[in-house]
Amino acid sequence: GPFVFEHEPVRVEGCTVCHTPHSSVYPRMLLTARINTLCLQCHVQIPVGVHGPQNQYRQACIVCHMSIHGSNVSNLFFK
Repeated sequence: GPFVFEHEPVRVEGCTVCHTPHSSVYPRMLLTARINTLCLQCHVQIPVGVHGPQNQYRQACIVCHMSIHGSNVSNLFFK
């Protein structure tokens, strides 16, 4: 960043809300092994719409939401 549309936790709490700055055993220095596990810790109320019935597409967050830190063009952090 800074971005026009920032991911709120990043803006308020900083990088460490999702990343560990030292010695992470996970890719991208994340706090969890899978990106989607991390996303779903906060984003538990996923709208059905394009996500399908019963959130069947929950495992594919970053397929559409690639710019998860923020975006200058979309408030949903789409590429």
